[in-house]
Amino acid sequence: MRLIRRTGPRSWRRAPRARCAVRVARTIVLVGAVGGIAGACSSSTAPQGPGDPPLSGTWTALCGVDVSCVLHLRESQQTLTGTFGTRVAPTGREYDQAAAGTFLPPDVRLQWNADGVVNHFDGTLEGDTLITGQVTGIGGGYPAQFRKRQ
Repeated sequence: MRLIRRTGPRSWRRAPRARCAVRVARTIVLVGAVGGIAGACSSSTAPQGPGDPPLSGTWTALCGVDVSCVLHLRESQQTLTGTFGTRVAPTGREYDQAAAGTFLPPDVRLQWNADGVVNHFDGTLEGDTLITGQVTGIGGGYPAQFRKRQ
């Protein structure tokens, strides 16, 4: 059976249907491929469950009067990767730097580079939802208590 006739008065009616069927099929394949990629990517940022490593997730701390600090961490064995960020309340400015470190229970060690200066966080995991420690950089340091965001 031939879907598209090249001659005759009705050929113009069948051609759009055939083209539409091809477009629908292409769209289904494309959506399936994108869905598979999105599913694979989202698994690395999915909410953490009870069996996941204890440090994976988002941690927040008050680091000054109007400044909060945020750690986005991913734990793999004893290696930590993620970001260290600050949020300044009055201005709304956000700064995020790539961070890396180690977790040798209960010790947490991170470092990141901010404007050419290497900064550190040395802390201790206390329970499942609290890391206490010290953030240090070129201008000294300050204590920080990071709480896990649920």
